[in-house]
Amino acid sequence: MRKGIFWCKDSDAEAVELIIISVECDGDGNPKAQAIFSSKSGENFNHKAEWEYLNRSITEGRPFNYYPRGRVEIRNGKATIFLNPNINKENVLCKIIEAFELVTNAVIKASNAINQFLSLLAGKTTYIKAKKQYVDYANSIDSSSKKAKKSVQNLTTSFDELHDITQTASDTGSEEDYTNYFTGAGIEANISDFYKRLRDGFKKGDLSSVGVDL
Repeated sequence: MRKGIFWCKDSDAEAVELIIISVECDGDGNPKAQAIFSSKSGENFNHKAEWEYLNRSITEGRPFNYYPRGRVEIRNGKATIFLNPNINKENVLCKIIEAFELVTNAVIKASNAINQFLSLLAGKTTYIKAKKQYVDYANSIDSSSKKAKKSVQNLTTSFDELHDITQTASDTGSEEDYTNYFTGAGIEANISDFYKRLRDGFKKGDLSSVGVDL
């Protein structure tokens, strides 16, 4: 899950092209990596200020308000997308959701809950926990940019041109280590308690208490 700002270079193209500056954060919007926010609130980035740090190959000498823009805010576990009405389109929103990893946490949370329940049905006390989504949206930025002093977690290039500055596993001949995405973990108490109430409810033929929880 990430928050930050973006510009949309061409919302009508089949492959929407975004310029993004973002930082990974928790459900309350607290950054997980060091970041220097430039907005007046001190909690996000400012389009005009951040545009000056971008490489000219990205801005092409144009002013910060040349492309329609927007931002993503995260508070109290809720992500809100603010954007120019001209780019309020399904293809653009899908690209923003993907780029800012706004679905990841919910999917992982649901997956882990199901895995825990299935492990309990099998009589186990541990389960395989998913740690993160199998997508790496670049953790580095253009080293020649003045922005480099801020945070290696910031994304300061076109989302669809990341391959130009990001070294991928295929470039180095290395392979993805999938063990980084999963780990063994003990089943959470609330899941275990729910399972016990469900099991007892089936035995008694009364699932009313379980229905209240659901």
